[in-house]
Amino acid sequence: MTPTARRGAFRFAPTGGGCPDDVSGQAGFTVVELVFAMAIMMVVLIMGLKATGSMLNVETQAIGKGQATTQVVAAMSELRQEIVSANVLFDPSAEHDSSNNNFAGSNPDGSKIPVGWSMRIYTQINGTPMCAQWRILNTGVLQTRTWSDLWQSNGIIHSWATLSTSVVNSSGSGSIPFVLDAGQNYGGSASSRLMDIDLLVSTNDSRVVPVALQSSIAARNAEYYPPNTGDCYPVPTP
Repeated sequence: MTPTARRGAFRFAPTGGGCPDDVSGQAGFTVVELVFAMAIMMVVLIMGLKATGSMLNVETQAIGKGQATTQVVAAMSELRQEIVSANVLFDPSAEHDSSNNNFAGSNPDGSKIPVGWSMRIYTQINGTPMCAQWRILNTGVLQTRTWSDLWQSNGIIHSWATLSTSVVNSSGSGSIPFVLDAGQNYGGSASSRLMDIDLLVSTNDSRVVPVALQSSIAARNAEYYPPNTGDCYPVPTP
C-alpha cells in the first residue's frame, strides 16, 4: 500500500486494482465531547482550589493558635517566678473588701471581675519586696501590674501591662483561672502556699479548640512567712 494525499490528510490505497473504502471522516472530538471535558476540568480545578484554601485556613489557624499559646506560656513563666519567690499568696476568692470593691477593678463593660479571675502576690524577686497583681478581663485580655508595698509614701505604682489577648476562660467553661489550694498539706486556707493556674488559650476563630495550660506553683517562702501581715494592702486604685 502507498500513501495517497486527500484533503490535506493521508490514507493508504491498495497498490492493485479495486476501490478503497471511503475514509473521508477524520478522527477528533465533537463539540459535545469538548464541552464535557472542559466541565470535568473545571470541577477538578474548583475542588483543587477548595482543598488548597482549606489547607491554608488550617495552617493559619495553627499559626494563630501557636502564637497565642506562646504568649501565655511566657506570661505563666513570669507568674511562676513571682509565686515561687512569694511570701504571701492572697486568696483569689476574697479579692474584695467589706464594701465589695473589687481589688482588680472592672471589665471594659463596667462589670465586676468575677471571683477567681484576679489574684495578688506579695513577692521578693531578687530580694526586692513588691506586690504583684494579675487579672483576666472578659475580653480575653491577661494583664499584670506591680507596686511597692510602701506605695503610699514612695508613690511607686506601675500601670497594667497586657501580656495576652487570647485567654478564653469563662464562667460557662468551668475553668477558674486562679485557685488557692486550701489543703492542709499546703498550709490550709490561712497560709496556703500553692496556687493552681488553669488558663484556656484560643484565637478569635470559634473553630479553634482552646489549649488548656495548667500548673500548680508553690511559694517556697510562704511556709515560713506569717500570714495576714497587712502587706499589699490597701490596694492602689486599679
